[in-house]
Amino acid sequence: MTEWEIAFRDDAELLERPVWDDRTGTVIWVDCNAGLVHGLDMAGGHTVTTAGRRVGAAALRDNGGMVVARDDGLIFLGPGGTPDRDEIPFSLAPNVRFNDGACDPAGRFVIGTCSTDGSRGQGALYSVAPDGTVTELLSDVTESNGLAWSLDGRTMYYIDTGEPKILRFSYDPATGTLGDMGVLIGFSEGEGIADGLIVDAEGVLWAAMWEGSSVYRISTGGTILQRLATPVSRPTCPAFGGPALDRLYLTTAWEGMDAAGRAAEPLAGSLLVTVPGSTGLPAFRFAG
Repeated sequence: MTEWEIAFRDDAELLERPVWDDRTGTVIWVDCNAGLVHGLDMAGGHTVTTAGRRVGAAALRDNGGMVVARDDGLIFLGPGGTPDRDEIPFSLAPNVRFNDGACDPAGRFVIGTCSTDGSRGQGALYSVAPDGTVTELLSDVTESNGLAWSLDGRTMYYIDTGEPKILRFSYDPATGTLGDMGVLIGFSEGEGIADGLIVDAEGVLWAAMWEGSSVYRISTGGTILQRLATPVSRPTCPAFGGPALDRLYLTTAWEGMDAAGRAAEPLAGSLLVTVPGSTGLPAFRFAG
């Protein structure tokens, strides 16, 4: 059995996308519906940044700050937490919001959207260059979710939570363009729904399985190598952190659960951590 500890106890409806900041020794993550970005250091020091609107994801920047995707666009915060460049507005439809995002190896911020009511095909995947240029990579997406890159940067792994599978695309790090698409792995209904995604130091994938009470470790050939059981049914996204990048942080949620379900899962909505025996990679940073 995997032993999970409480890194930060919370009661958030939907926590997402933890990222380890190796420069400050801090893990950051977002409380989507509350519009907050949390930071936690190894000594337990805790900070909260208010984004002002619902948040989909946050990523680190080269200058030490953060880029945050909130409902009206991307905001750029400097190391002190105050804006240091103009916001990039997005004209999202009223029933569409930002969801998961991450930086690619060349320093672009790749961020997706989804509908707020579960409608299919309303989302997209965008790439934001350091100079602010926005390119649409994918359309007709139901719920753009986990994404990560192979060690050589030439494959992008991607989850549209509306589909029971993880996709892989050929990827050009120089231009940020997608090429041929294939299916890495498909899932049965009883396994849960693939959500957040990362790649470890061996190039192996880790996927949180929403309603599956687990995190899967998946080979680049599409084989499940390890299943880490979780004390919550709705894990959302893993991330390696700690000075040796050997601690696996996990955001969780209680979104969609009734009162009985919440009572049965007191850790839902908290940040958890375990030591799984693998190590991760430093997070890519936005170059703008």
